[in-house]
Amino acid sequence: MNAQQYDLNDDIRVLILEGRIDIDGAPELEAILRNAIADGKHKLILDMAEVNYLNTEGLHTLAEIQAYSRQHGGEVRLVRLSAIVERVFGIVDFGRYFRDFSTVEAATVGL
Repeated sequence: MNAQQYDLNDDIRVLILEGRIDIDGAPELEAILRNAIADGKHKLILDMAEVNYLNTEGLHTLAEIQAYSRQHGGEVRLVRLSAIVERVFGIVDFGRYFRDFSTVEAATVGL
């Protein structure tokens, strides 16, 4: 799992994720996201267009980070879900925990 990140403003960090979010990639992703929140970026936007694998370990990490972000007054929003992520979210009804958007700009509205 690879992640590029940049800040939109004082509160919002965007992460462009690539690769597998699995037993190997999930801990790395969790550390990156927790560090972002520790840096004061409580509002996170995850671009998932290049995520080509997501398993239960990845789902667990996303759910934990959403809860952690909300405890700190923030939220995790997702943009550009890859086909595999959409399929996994649909199977486990995970969309009820996250709002997803087609662009980063759309995800920032009301955030």
